[in-house]
Amino acid sequence: MDVEFILIRKMRQGDEAAFDLFVRKYYDDILKYCMHHCPDTGTAEDLTQETFVHFFAKFSDYHYRGKTKNYLYTIAGNLCRNHFKQTNDAF
Repeated sequence: MDVEFILIRKMRQGDEAAFDLFVRKYYDDILKYCMHHCPDTGTAEDLTQETFVHFFAKFSDYHYRGKTKNYLYTIAGNLCRNHFKQTNDAF
């Protein structure tokens, strides 16, 4: 059985350790992605955290299809684009 599937299932059951493991598993990859799109380290860290906040806010609607990291990248990409638009609109 897929390890990621088991992790998602444990998260659905409310296992706090599974949530922690999930974040630790993907945090560095998502941070690198955000830093590539937003070179300011502090902003990239904020966008990374916001990526996980968005994921968990909609977690009950999430249907596991074996591509959780891709879904996180999609969320992070949208957040980076929104941040870029907001900062450029301010000028």
